[in-house]
Amino acid sequence: MIVDLKLTYPSGLATAVLINGFHTQGDKMAKKQVKGFMKYFSLSFLWGFFKWFYEASENCGFSQFPTFGLKAWKNTFYFDFSMTFVGA
Repeated sequence: MIVDLKLTYPSGLATAVLINGFHTQGDKMAKKQVKGFMKYFSLSFLWGFFKWFYEASENCGFSQFPTFGLKAWKNTFYFDFSMTFVGA
């Protein structure tokens, strides 16, 4: 299906199309996209940096926080606070 429809996904062409879209002359949408990308990349980096300092050892930090209560935590039901799940 991808080959039949000549989609750009399975090759380096997808990356080229994305980069070309960011470097279009005078395009306001491209500037907005780059600005949004940098905003969320920075947010994700700062969150990871904060977590790196906060989680000093294996048994502390957000990864050991009982979000849904201690009973759920004991049954290994917890939430991972990585930016993948939070909203980036």
